[in-house]
Amino acid sequence: METINLAMDSGLCWDEAVAALGVASKALALKASAEGDGTQVDCVAHASKRFSDGMKQDVDVLLSTRH
Repeated sequence: METINLAMDSGLCWDEAVAALGVASKALALKASAEGDGTQVDCVAHASKRFSDGMKQDVDVLLSTRH
């Protein structure tokens, strides 16, 4: 939840914040690859799938708890 609040309060417009979260996802995947969790291609593909899966989740609870 903290990451979501930071993104929403960052001053970026919403689509820039979404892009930044995508870049962060890729950076995490590359870090995982560097630490031996798989090839860069495999880790980035997995991160992309997980990011896409996250977009399919219900967010009503998150939005209703934002103050």
